[in-house]
Amino acid sequence: ANSLVTASFQVSGTIVNVPVEMGSYVRKGTLLATVDGTVYQNQYKAQKAQADLAKENYQRILKVFEKGSIAEIKMLDAKSKYEQADAVAKATYQNLVHLNVYAPIDGYISNKMVQAGDLAAPGKPVVQIQDISKVKAVIPIPDDEINTIKEGDTTTIKVPALNQATYTGTVNEIAIAANQGTPIYTAKVS
Repeated sequence: ANSLVTASFQVSGTIVNVPVEMGSYVRKGTLLATVDGTVYQNQYKAQKAQADLAKENYQRILKVFEKGSIAEIKMLDAKSKYEQADAVAKATYQNLVHLNVYAPIDGYISNKMVQAGDLAAPGKPVVQIQDISKVKAVIPIPDDEINTIKEGDTTTIKVPALNQATYTGTVNEIAIAANQGTPIYTAKVS
């Protein structure tokens, strides 16, 4: 594949929806999976309520401070508590934003690693997507021929699995070291 991307969640929870199947084509932005957001929604509501209360408290104390009836330290303490509560609420809101995983590229679902009911974890693979609009062939090159090949060279590739179909490609990567234990190098042809 031209590129292979493994999509994963940034939050944990029970997966409630995986609307794609192996082999299906998806466009960038297509919904791949969803985690149940009930816990995150309740956390956000609670933290947002605390932030709103802290803001209201800060605004009242600020008015009293501006009249000269309260020490500056009390006003700064209220301001700090409001800013902290607001930051926690905003951080929790990010969990809500990441309840869904979307396709980062156009391509085919080449592997589906989860089902509805599975437990998601941050970084745990959900699906793999392959972009095969262009493909690469990995070609073994004997050590006595490796110096005759340069990036940018064009070549013809015959694919036995496709009834000996031939394709023209361009060398775009050449290994600088032989494969471990063999005198064979590899080159990639797009």
